[in-house]
Amino acid sequence: MDSKQNSFFAFLNKKGGVWIIVLVLALGLLLMLGFSGEEGGNSEEERLAELCSSLEGVGKCRVMISYKGSTRSEPIGVVIACRGGDRLEVRHRLVELVGALYGIGTNRIAVEKLE
Repeated sequence: MDSKQNSFFAFLNKKGGVWIIVLVLALGLLLMLGFSGEEGGNSEEERLAELCSSLEGVGKCRVMISYKGSTRSEPIGVVIACRGGDRLEVRHRLVELVGALYGIGTNRIAVEKLE
């Protein structure tokens, strides 16, 4: 081993050296999770719920998006539960909006009444 490797291992052998490495690795993992674009896995759903609830007659709205694979890059289905979900014209507008937004067929979009 050369002197640089020896000094690194000597650092690790010092009291607390291992904890610093563990802390740095944990911080790196937290940063990777924090900047993955998922923000808890529901920021896209929150944005869509906000957009849907802004439509006339929709009211309070909750949304769930299903994705193909784990990359969250290809939505394959959307479920919307909203106060106006029992009204045909509201259902139609929401299905058209989500279909156009995500490029998915209307058979992959469900709208239900939120109790």
